[in-house]
Amino acid sequence: MCAKRHLTVVSGLAVGCDAAAHQGAIEGGGLTIAVLAHGLHTVYPKQNRRLADEILDTGGMLVSEYPIGVELRANQLVERDRLQAALSRGLIVIETDVEGGTMHTVKFALEQGRLVACINHKPDMRDAPKSRGNQKLIADGTAVPLESKEEVSAYLDRLTESAVTPQSKQRKPAVAAQQEFDFGKPNED
Repeated sequence: MCAKRHLTVVSGLAVGCDAAAHQGAIEGGGLTIAVLAHGLHTVYPKQNRRLADEILDTGGMLVSEYPIGVELRANQLVERDRLQAALSRGLIVIETDVEGGTMHTVKFALEQGRLVACINHKPDMRDAPKSRGNQKLIADGTAVPLESKEEVSAYLDRLTESAVTPQSKQRKPAVAAQQEFDFGKPNED
């Protein structure tokens, strides 16, 4: 759905929802950006090494605010969440507990004026730990609830429309300089 709208998928290369989002963008012919919580010399988690290579091979990016050689530390995962929100127009929460790490991303997205949405799980799943955060965000009015494919599509349309401004219709974006850097692919350590 994102690829058809020319929306770039931004996520953290984690196992589960993140990996599925990156893979979906690739399979749909779209672009994806993986924000890493460490230097670009490595990939964490290691089991997503092949996915990281595929992101690069299909025109996507691995980005990090850390220099090459900086290893992962827990606090850097929260800092990564800030960058994920900053690089995005909106955020779709798939699943989170009330105290889940995703709540950091939600906080940053709201601070940055991003549109937040949550999957509103089926009633029999709404009390599950990985759904309680979603339910809280929906109940608080913090997030747009998404229950159907049509609602997800309408949300993505809102994000697409928000990218089009009167100025962007009148002129093409200026590019001062472009340079390609070939850092090679990160190693597996």
